[in-house]
Amino acid sequence: MNKVVYGKNFHFRERDRLIDRAHKNSFLILVMDDVDPYSNMFCRFLKKSRERNIIVIASGDSRSLLRKSHSSFCSHLDFVLKLGIYTPSQFFDITLQRVKLAFPIEVDIEVIRYITDLVCEFDVNRPSVSIEILRRLYPLVVSGEEITVEVVRECSHDLLWVLNDDLVVLDALRCMRIESILLLEKIASHLARRVKKAYLSIKETRELYYLLCDEMEDKTAKYLFNECLDELVNSDVLLRSSFSEKYFYLAIPPRFLLNLIDVIF
Repeated sequence: MNKVVYGKNFHFRERDRLIDRAHKNSFLILVMDDVDPYSNMFCRFLKKSRERNIIVIASGDSRSLLRKSHSSFCSHLDFVLKLGIYTPSQFFDITLQRVKLAFPIEVDIEVIRYITDLVCEFDVNRPSVSIEILRRLYPLVVSGEEITVEVVRECSHDLLWVLNDDLVVLDALRCMRIESILLLEKIASHLARRVKKAYLSIKETRELYYLLCDEMEDKTAKYLFNECLDELVNSDVLLRSSFSEKYFYLAIPPRFLLNLIDVIF
């Protein structure tokens, strides 16, 4: 048995030599640090190693891989260990505990859940980012400012990958049917008027859609609700809560979204 350890600067130009070496030995163990799982070369190497006597142990910081479990990369793995990763519920409890220990006043539970949802969606379920958000919120709390959902967005937008790029959002909107865009406008208007409110239930969302259909005097459109909702969720403009699939939220500031919808029309 031979063991070969490579650092993060490993290059795959040595791939053929390693594969040949594995033929000549009982098996070969490669320990690789900080790999890019989306590298085509790495994926090809990983697939090839399964056909040879090569055992690959690799570490990497792939946030989107943890969020998007459908990645084809996962099909090449025997085991995935998410080290230091918490469930949304555990993550919420940790964040809530930090708030109770450090903040001089009580913070709305919905705000804490919103912080947890944002980090779960746009980062990895580890406390470091949520604690940094709380660190930024702390001076505001001490000064007496009320912590709303909008304040959380302002304190976290540079820490998280949030869909707030004008062109990206506009491209997503242009691909939607008109009913979906109008429903999104209703949702954004509803949340913009209620700065303390982070979530809409599926019941509230359906009521907004039926109100829209009544305003358009289009009874047939009522049957499109599920399709419109799926379109909004699949576009990543409207997000499902990690705590319940029956609740939805916006990562994008509602007024920012309304301005972009005005551009579409």
